[in-house]
Amino acid sequence: MTILTVDQYIPDEPTELLTNGDFETLGTDVATNLFGNPGFETAGAGGNDIFAIWDDQKGSGVIANETTIVHGGGHASKLTYGTGWDTSQYNAIYDAVIGETYQFTIWVKGGPYYVALSDGLGVMDFDSGTASDWTRLTETIVATHATVYCQLTISGAGSVYYDDATLVAGGDWFGTWIDLAATYIDIAADAANVHGGVYAVKVTGDGGAGSVRVRQDVTVIAEHTHRLTVWTHGDNTYSGEYSIYDTTNAAWITPQTTLGVYGSIWIEKEIEFETPAGCVAISVFLYAPTSVGSAWFDDVSLVDLDEVPDAHWVPLDDVLLNPKPQWNRGLPGADITDLVANTGILTFDREGAAYTLGLPEDAELGFHEGTKIRAMATTGEYSTTELVVNGGFEVLA
Repeated sequence: MTILTVDQYIPDEPTELLTNGDFETLGTDVATNLFGNPGFETAGAGGNDIFAIWDDQKGSGVIANETTIVHGGGHASKLTYGTGWDTSQYNAIYDAVIGETYQFTIWVKGGPYYVALSDGLGVMDFDSGTASDWTRLTETIVATHATVYCQLTISGAGSVYYDDATLVAGGDWFGTWIDLAATYIDIAADAANVHGGVYAVKVTGDGGAGSVRVRQDVTVIAEHTHRLTVWTHGDNTYSGEYSIYDTTNAAWITPQTTLGVYGSIWIEKEIEFETPAGCVAISVFLYAPTSVGSAWFDDVSLVDLDEVPDAHWVPLDDVLLNPKPQWNRGLPGADITDLVANTGILTFDREGAAYTLGLPEDAELGFHEGTKIRAMATTGEYSTTELVVNGGFEVLA
């Protein structure tokens, strides 16, 4: 008995050029809102205590729990002017890290409003004005004291509505990805909406094109074709976007472009591009929509398609068809080159002095088109050259 083993040549997978493309490794500063009761959803004890956590100082005016004109959830805070600038609310954190950067946001409608951030040493930043519709205010501060206060005020005749306040620290969500946003809360590690694994990245636009994004810098080989693969979806209205920047030559390979995935179903997008001459470093950008919508990204990959991969031979499993044949000497059409369609390990009997091998007429065997294979015969008595003619399938019939 002699065994002819058919092997398939399996190229190794191309080297992955991105790290943490699945966003499973979180950075050191994952955004957490430090304010208690930021959306005014929890009522206070009653009387002058309108909202839990917030210090409500109504003065000559009125502070009310608004349930109709809201930005998010079911409640907002409504401040109505009295006879002076003395109707305010305060929220605070008492364990700020001195030297840490904090991002503050709040949604406001009406006015005139006055919003200030302060610490034990005085006012650090403020904003004022009137908003005809819900408008998001943003401020960035560096803590100089362990306590940071937020003050919401009505500064003139009229009423103002406040909702959805945030105060977050840091901005390193995903380690090797560089997080860039006007407000840190616009980038989030989303565990509820993923393509694979535990986390995806959610980015929310703030109305500025390209202002909310994540970026990774990558070393590449010049004049090679690369493939960027991105799993993404939108919010049923807006799509995420991407760009590729040639850091070496300070030029765009692909400028900011929509991925065209507006629905809420995860879709895989593949983009092929060639690195220019001399280019040895690029940056991959993933953007929030240019409006205020949201987009999600997960399982992002970048490979060099011109890379020459390592490879290895793998014996194919026996999947012979119609039926599994025994190969015998002297069968009609007995020529090894008749093996045009086969997979697996082929077994045949040796008889007499002639060793030309043939395929039974009723056998049907095959490879996928383009599969690279080799065939080797082994026996206790005879060498491969005595047993198999054209075992490498190099000579065509």
